[in-house]
This record gives sequence, structure tokens and C-alpha cells, in this order.
Amino acid sequence: MPNLERLKFRGLKQRLWRSFHLWTFAALGVVTVANIASIFRPFNAPTPPASTGAAIILSSNSRASDSTSAAPRVPASAAVRSIVASRDLVEIAVSCDPKLEIAVPESVKQLRLRLQPCTSAKVRENYYIRNSTNGFEATVFRIPNARNPAAEDAISTDFISLKAGENKIVINISQGQAPAREHTIVVRRN
Repeated sequence: MPNLERLKFRGLKQRLWRSFHLWTFAALGVVTVANIASIFRPFNAPTPPASTGAAIILSSNSRASDSTSAAPRVPASAAVRSIVASRDLVEIAVSCDPKLEIAVPESVKQLRLRLQPCTSAKVRENYYIRNSTNGFEATVFRIPNARNPAAEDAISTDFISLKAGENKIVINISQGQAPAREHTIVVRRN
């Protein structure tokens, strides 16, 4: 009789083991199908949150104005324009002018730069950006255009820390074997 009970237990054990494997393979199959389905789903980029502070418009003549007042229209060829601003942070698009002066409110403690490629050549430019006033070295990011992969990458920095008063930001641009170019942006916190 003990052999019969042992055989029943062994049969039950084998059925449980097989059932476990069956459920495991079923779960893996469901996860695989879900992953394949997600590949074919269209990508929708998240929308950035609305700015909580007043926008700042900066023009190449270094005058800052509050967006709540009637701000003068900045031409498309202006050297500098603010993209996003809040009380402590500002993001600024910068063209290829070798020397710029920008005034920002004293409350702004950090600045992000959006740079435009300065040459039409297909050789990739390398950037080294440093706030020589406080020694902060910025990290440069290349942001590919997802809608048009053939287009040039957008170039952005992380937020650069600013000291009170005048900050001298030096942008060193090198490209292949060509001599490096240096651009200087003076940011005044008033």
C-alpha cells in the first residue's frame, strides 16, 4: 500500500509541476504579444508642462521685458530669444554671433542654452561650454529630430549655474581639422 500512495503523490507532484510550467509559458506569451503590439503603436511625445512663471523675452540688444506688459516683437533674426522662462530658470536660443550680452532678472539662477549649428557643412561640431566666472562646465546634448531624421540635431546644454552679477560663458566650437572657434556670452543678473 505505501507504494500506491507514493505513486499517487508522485503523479500529483508531476501534474502540479506541469501546470506551473504551463502557466509560466502562458504568461510569457501574453507579455511577448503585448510587447509586439506596443512596437506598432504610434509614438506621441509628451507635451512639456506650462511655464509657471512669467515669460522673459530677450533680444540681441540685451533688454529684458516681462510678458505681462506689451513686449516689443523680436525679429526672427535676433541673436537671442527666450524659449522658456520661470522665476529661477531660463532657456535661451542662441545664434552664431561670436559675442553676445544678455541681461536676465536677478532671480534667475540657472540658464540653459539652445545652440544652432554655425556651419552648413556635414561635419559634426563639438562643443565645450564653460561659465568662466564660477568654473561650471556644461554638458552638451544632441537631440535628434524624430520627425525628420535627415535634419540636423538640436543642440542643448544642461542648466548652467549663474553667480550674482556678470557671468562670462565661453563656447568653444571645434569641427574636424579646422581651427576651433570661440564664442562668448556675457550674462548679467540685474
